[in-house]
Amino acid sequence: MNRKYIILASIIILFGIIPGQHKHNSSENNVQIRTILSDEIFHDGELDIYTFKQFEMTIVSIHGDIDFIYEPFNAKPFGELAKESNFRFAINATYFAGSNVHATHCGWLKMYGNKIISKKMNDPQIKYISQYNKQTKKIYFFYYKDFITTDDSNSLEFQTGPMVVESDSLSMQSIASSINGMRKAPRTLLASTDHKNIYFITVRTSVQLQEIGNFLRSLLIFDKKKLDVINLDGGPSTALYSKNNPEINFNTKPQLPFLLGVQ
Repeated sequence: MNRKYIILASIIILFGIIPGQHKHNSSENNVQIRTILSDEIFHDGELDIYTFKQFEMTIVSIHGDIDFIYEPFNAKPFGELAKESNFRFAINATYFAGSNVHATHCGWLKMYGNKIISKKMNDPQIKYISQYNKQTKKIYFFYYKDFITTDDSNSLEFQTGPMVVESDSLSMQSIASSINGMRKAPRTLLASTDHKNIYFITVRTSVQLQEIGNFLRSLLIFDKKKLDVINLDGGPSTALYSKNNPEINFNTKPQLPFLLGVQ
């Protein structure tokens, strides 16, 4: 046998390569290797705050009850409302229509057993519903057509999206089909690992969602955990409030009608 064919046969046996085919390279659906450390980490009681120079990102690891502030009429400035609510941390919650002083939540909103707004159908931007339970401390993100509500008085449910990372995989179909998914903008996101560890995320630079998703999938703080990330809102509504660490506050003056916070 010709020597070059002997070498080729050896390579095939060693690596299991069949001529004319390629092995599936690492992709969005494979286990992600997480190696990127935060540039800074500090603590506020039991809450952990991670900052990253990349995208000017701040991640707050949440412990305790999350609350939803609903002020659709003449809302006070974001920072004032967060302070009055005695939040240690707060972010803008999700999409709204209308003006800042007369706002309507976009899509399903049910707060602790009280339905406020019906589900919005066939909107490419908000095809997911977040469901958080204060008692179990668990959070789930459901595709809106698969979502079944609960009358549990501990449950908060609101429509938002798109999904950015779903079960560790970049949710490119959800991003690409959304109205603003492919454009660059500051962002506010909500993340969970294993449906029980919750994170507030703000991105202050203008960036595409797939870039954010791939960066989050590479962070060591999410190592050995199943990561889900959903986009809450972006652009001029992106906001972060910290009671004890005001140096990380961002965009606290606009009137924003919906807040997520933790005391």
